[in-house]
Amino acid sequence: MDTIFLPKDLLPTYTHGYQATTNRGVWAHTEQINERHLSWAVAIVSTIVAALLLIGAIISLYFVKPPGKRLAMIAGYTVAFSLSVSLFTNAKRAEIFAASAAYAAVLVVFVSGELGGPGPSGS
Repeated sequence: MDTIFLPKDLLPTYTHGYQATTNRGVWAHTEQINERHLSWAVAIVSTIVAALLLIGAIISLYFVKPPGKRLAMIAGYTVAFSLSVSLFTNAKRAEIFAASAAYAAVLVVFVSGELGGPGPSGS
């Protein structure tokens, strides 16, 4: 079983996979946790963050109408997305750039699409 040592107050005692140990000396303020459970928790958090960044961006861009503000919001959301990809994954710089470009393209297409407005014939 792979284990990771974490500060005692970082994770609550009800965390699944929590294993209380008596550590002494340098390790006196650490707890031991199963590495598989920690990586699973990180995967869940990163999935939630990715979904919130996409859904939150689309919802907020829907309600903001001035083009300058929309452009600034797209830039801000793209930076946040890039940071989350770099923090939550082992992606290389080129992969982060490609993912961020695709994310920005999705937001730009959404903004330029005027969803919910009159159709192409003006009706």
